[in-house]
Amino acid sequence: MKHLLTITLLLLTSTIAAADKTSTVEEFQEFADAMTGRFRSDIRLIHDWPFHEKKKGDLIKGLRTGQSIAEGMGFFCTDTAGAGNLSEMYFFNASTQQIQCNGVANGGTSWHVDLWKAKDNHWGWKLTGSLPDGTSMKGTGTWIILDGGKQIDLISEGFTIGDEKTDPLHDRYYRISASSGQSSQRSLEELHQAMQGKWIREWKNNKGESIRREKVIQGYTETITDYDQENNKVRGWTVPFQLERVAGKYNVFRNQAVYYIFDVDENYWYEIHDLKKSKSMLPAFRREKQATLQNANTLKGLEKWVGKWRGEFTPQPLKGYTDQAHGTLQVDFHVAKNKLGTTATFAWIESRKDTGEVVETVNGYVAWSPAQKTHVIHFINSSGVNVSGTISLRPNVHLMERGGDGPEGKFSETCILQFPDADTMVHKITNRVHNGTASDDATPVTLRRVQ
Repeated sequence: MKHLLTITLLLLTSTIAAADKTSTVEEFQEFADAMTGRFRSDIRLIHDWPFHEKKKGDLIKGLRTGQSIAEGMGFFCTDTAGAGNLSEMYFFNASTQQIQCNGVANGGTSWHVDLWKAKDNHWGWKLTGSLPDGTSMKGTGTWIILDGGKQIDLISEGFTIGDEKTDPLHDRYYRISASSGQSSQRSLEELHQAMQGKWIREWKNNKGESIRREKVIQGYTETITDYDQENNKVRGWTVPFQLERVAGKYNVFRNQAVYYIFDVDENYWYEIHDLKKSKSMLPAFRREKQATLQNANTLKGLEKWVGKWRGEFTPQPLKGYTDQAHGTLQVDFHVAKNKLGTTATFAWIESRKDTGEVVETVNGYVAWSPAQKTHVIHFINSSGVNVSGTISLRPNVHLMERGGDGPEGKFSETCILQFPDADTMVHKITNRVHNGTASDDATPVTLRRVQ
């Protein structure tokens, strides 16, 4: 009888779990509404995928398009990033009451996905598939809809290829347009009107020199001017251009020297040149505006950081940070906003618990980046390690994907800040890769707010 009861409970639990993964047509429509449109993507590769020249751990950028099909009973997605491209068809399976997806990528990697609404703005998924050589792959995770659909994150809780567990998947998609095809939203004449004005892009060349490019569109004439970091003019030209539309949805900019896909919105100009050569979308131009209009997001969501925090821990040496063993350390973490509330500077100070001797300092800042449309972090420590990354905000959890370069080489890692309550912060560093090799996680640090 006892065994029969156990079996019955297991079957009941399994049935409930399966039921939790069913969906309604209305839930499918809600998911489709969030996923259709055009998005730019930031993707960190978790595997050396076939036909990708980039390798595991590399960051690539691209475009994702979702378009409704079959009178709204399905939607079709294409995703182009780096040298890779994939196609997916999502639909509602009435017989199983499930949202399902079938997909294939160039090179022959294929997969099937079952999806369900886990909670508001969170859609669970379970994937099975294989590489072109027959190696199996499987994973589970979540699509998370952020900021009213302006950003979508693809996160895995577990992903394996063959018998190997991969790094966590965390791809980010930033909405460019609610429409999957520009032609249905605006004509070429309307696009031409939206292009007018001055656009600015900043980057570093292969010598590490800062370059600012100003693009001015007047009618059907483009003027490009490049300036160095001392604001001296480096080069410039003025040429006429033409607008075209390819496949009914891609905007094409053409002049006597270049031909590329592009799009503009209220604040940014996006463009992709030769995918096989550039491997990614170029940094976006931002529209020149009054300064008060350029940064509407500021530090919203990061206010939890502000204040003085203290904790202690016994660290283990980390490759890439040149840490030394100093026994138990006290940590003082001080964060302050600037007067406009647009940037927060911080100092992380580690001192020996027994003597008070300061052994390590970290100084940096966090801010909203209009160009990347996300919060960014940058810091340097007293050993000369320089680190930068992006921050994703979740309720009571802040997730940083960041990388650094120091005396011991390059590394990347995930930093998680958890806030169990308003006066507690838990700092964790995981998923570390140093010079291409997996490294140990850091010792977690629990900090308390100092009044």
